[in-house]
Amino acid sequence: MTVKNQELIAAGFSNKDIERIKRYQSTGDSQDKVLKELSNHFLAVAWIAAGLAIITLLTAFFGSVSLLFPAL
Repeated sequence: MTVKNQELIAAGFSNKDIERIKRYQSTGDSQDKVLKELSNHFLAVAWIAAGLAIITLLTAFFGSVSLLFPAL
């Protein structure tokens, strides 16, 4: 299966991800290993984003109204 770099970029892969895919293909590793690596990277980013969202919501919920909305 030949995939062009432009197709991968259009699908949302970064240049670093594309380099990782090419490296795994050149060493003969399976597609499963590449997908597992990329899914771990995605999950890490998702957990970080979720954690930051929770911190933001907790700060807004427990924060002072006068600090959040100075006009009130």
